[in-house]
Amino acid sequence: MRFICLWAGCLQGKRQGDCIELDSAESHHFKNVLRGKVGYELNLMDGLGYMAKATCKGFNNKIVECMILDVKYYPRLGQLHVMGPIPKGRRFPYLLEKLQECGVSSWSSLSTEHSVREELSESMKKKINERLKDACKQSRNPWLMTIGESSPMGEELIKQPERMVLDVAGSYLRPGEIKCKSEASLIYGPEAGWSPSEIALFEEEQIPRVKIAGYHLRMETAALLGAGRILEELNAES
Repeated sequence: MRFICLWAGCLQGKRQGDCIELDSAESHHFKNVLRGKVGYELNLMDGLGYMAKATCKGFNNKIVECMILDVKYYPRLGQLHVMGPIPKGRRFPYLLEKLQECGVSSWSSLSTEHSVREELSESMKKKINERLKDACKQSRNPWLMTIGESSPMGEELIKQPERMVLDVAGSYLRPGEIKCKSEASLIYGPEAGWSPSEIALFEEEQIPRVKIAGYHLRMETAALLGAGRILEELNAES
């Protein structure tokens, strides 16, 4: 039988034999899109590290009722926080979706001298959250990436753990160069590049400037390649 993954409410504290109901959207997807039936085996996730094996017990007014068979908790691997400007148009949701699939812990908008500070509307946040849930299910990543608030460059950058900045003028990341194996931050910039004052800030704060290619990349390309490379280092011993 095919692998069916659905979103559930909080699974913490759930045990074998417990019954839960899926929300209307997930119930509709299971019944009408996947053509699910009573007795089908399900995989449930809540984005908080818990995943459960379950079976479809029945339908109550079009709502799917599930019975829990087993629940497992998956601790977070190395946490990576990504910060940077918002790409234009459809490139932005694409970026967040792929960062979710890679296993990034959080993303926040960062305003730079060559980018415009943007605030996400509540409707946009809702749409993005649904897209991230779909990416969670697709990748079977038990942790949902969080979306932070927009921040200016200086103060927010300085307090980040194990900071690294993507810069084509920097140096390639060497194996073992990341000292902290539990948490790191990756900052990508606008396609116009970093300003002289921002580069001066990096040097003053001794923030490593890392490159991942010999060419200037679009924001989403740089962020994804950089995130993958750093997560490889963070999770190397996991």
